[in-house]
Amino acid sequence: MLTPGVRYWPNAGRYALRGWPEGGVVHDEADGSLYEVTPVAAELMAMIADHPGGTADQYAQRLLDQSATATECEQVAALMVALAEQGFIVQGA
Repeated sequence: MLTPGVRYWPNAGRYALRGWPEGGVVHDEADGSLYEVTPVAAELMAMIADHPGGTADQYAQRLLDQSATATECEQVAALMVALAEQGFIVQGA
């Protein structure tokens, strides 16, 4: 569910990200599983790790160099919700 103003943090206690230009791999340190993520997801997760506590709109603007349209902000927000549902990032108030 997309909720305006929700802030996001990395789930660094459990997941570690390794990124490349072609994408990234998330390592689940609890059970050793590996998950492949797209280049955009890897860049977004790295951004959240470097600048935790932002909103989807803030990350979209940073990801797209301050030129994000409303549609692009919604797409980034949807990706963030999907990453949160997988547990790779966490939502908070």
